[in-house]
Amino acid sequence: MIGINVAIFSPGMVAGNVGIGFAIPSDTARNVIPQLIQHKVKRGWLGIGIDDLTANTRDFYGVDHGALVANIQEDSPAADSDLQVEDVITAVDGKPIKDTWELQQAIGNTPPGTTVELTVVQQAIGNTPPGTTVELTVVRNKKERTVRVTLGEMPARYAGLEPEEAKEEHPANASASTALGVTVRRLTNQDRDQFNDRQLAGVVVTDVDASGPAYSKLAEGDVISKVNQTPIRGLNDWENALEAARKSGKSYVVLRVIRKIGDEVVHRIVDISVEW
Repeated sequence: MIGINVAIFSPGMVAGNVGIGFAIPSDTARNVIPQLIQHKVKRGWLGIGIDDLTANTRDFYGVDHGALVANIQEDSPAADSDLQVEDVITAVDGKPIKDTWELQQAIGNTPPGTTVELTVVQQAIGNTPPGTTVELTVVRNKKERTVRVTLGEMPARYAGLEPEEAKEEHPANASASTALGVTVRRLTNQDRDQFNDRQLAGVVVTDVDASGPAYSKLAEGDVISKVNQTPIRGLNDWENALEAARKSGKSYVVLRVIRKIGDEVVHRIVDISVEW
């Protein structure tokens, strides 16, 4: 058996199969069915957010493949490990993984309790049982290292001191970047409340030029917390970081971006090609 049919495509009001179907691969069913018989499917949980690598981020982080760690959730297995944001995780059992699909297959077919070296994405880790200890091959500061993490069980639902305001010496309340095609302003406590994070630091995107390089990459309301790994606490930091990026000779910048989508807070690593 190759797969289990689950759906057919019937466009509009057309009844019946028009030749397009969808199926669950048999290897996936083979792993899930025994868990369903016993009780329920338990999915492993690292507690990280990830981004695919682009040509720019491959160059920036000094790798040619892997998954980029964009966020590590508090009180998660990853938070208790040596894994860090902006690590690039590169291998499964020492075998390079080209893309997320290959990773999903490698983890989904791994027997419970096996210790593996893996390139991690959130969806793929969900197929590895809780309690499994995994070894992550990561690239940090362009040097390879191994990080061990014991997976927890994915929660049914993801779920302070007032931070000192950044001393803002910038004469204006907003700053526009012609090279990126964005305008930003300083972050306020009202913004932090929107993200439910009173420790949040960065600048807030207020406008994105539809003809600029940041269009489709950034959106109004995004918080930019780092530029090329430089922390941003205000408009001065933002402008200084962009100037340093320009002087570096690179034709792109790598931003750490935090976005509110409904009730969810999403962390991304975004690269933007620019013409200085």
